[in-house]
Amino acid sequence: MARTQTIKRLVKRGFALFNLKVTREKLNYKIISNSQLKGLHIEFIGPPGAGKTTFCDKLFGKELNDNQWNRRKLTKQFMMSQHPPWLKFLDHNEFYTQLINLKYDDLKSTPIPESYRQMSFSFVLTELALDSFVQKKVLPFGSFISDDGLGHTFTAEIIKANTMPQFEQDLNNICKRKFIYFDASVDQSIENLKQRNREREGQGDDAFHYFTEEEIRSRIAKLINNYEKLLKIIHQRGGEVLKLNYSDPFHQNSEKVIAFINNHSQKKDNLL
Repeated sequence: MARTQTIKRLVKRGFALFNLKVTREKLNYKIISNSQLKGLHIEFIGPPGAGKTTFCDKLFGKELNDNQWNRRKLTKQFMMSQHPPWLKFLDHNEFYTQLINLKYDDLKSTPIPESYRQMSFSFVLTELALDSFVQKKVLPFGSFISDDGLGHTFTAEIIKANTMPQFEQDLNNICKRKFIYFDASVDQSIENLKQRNREREGQGDDAFHYFTEEEIRSRIAKLINNYEKLLKIIHQRGGEVLKLNYSDPFHQNSEKVIAFINNHSQKKDNLL
């Protein structure tokens, strides 16, 4: 990377390069604060097809209003429905700027379909804006649970930032979050992605719409390797990770998650 660009300049260049537009979604959305687990920030991480979203939907409910959990998808939709447009929520601090610069360079240099590049850049910007949105407590949050958070979206970039002394405090703050890792093999991920392809062919999360199976296998293997590095960073910085086995039954994994969350629900250092 030749030089670090400001987020404002980078967003402008990225949107021009990837032919994107800022959209504002309309949504009638009610935020419900969770008093029991107030302040927890939980991120699920793991390879695509590991079952993160399916598990979250089953355990916490698909709709936010069902059981008072602030879920990523609906919170993100709420953020994007606000005025001014959601990009205004994107924090311009040095750490976020470094993450998006690294991701921008990776998307420019990686040989991937142009449509996937466009979708990915838009996606990572909204995820970064959402992270800033949550940290600033724009909403009366109780607990925030994400199946696609900063640790999952910017895994490689966080690993690189870990070698940069100026981001010590930023990384320590991230590691105060609680991470739940879905441990799935490449073959297990591939099988689930094939099922996703049959059910939602051509949609944004359909990897087989953009890549061959060989390419997907290579990408997942690289991701799993990066997740292992990320978990080491989290542990080294005093963070905590619950590791779930993809092959274990739902009731067993759900009991582990509930115990993990309850164990940390009253700790002050978990507050957003």
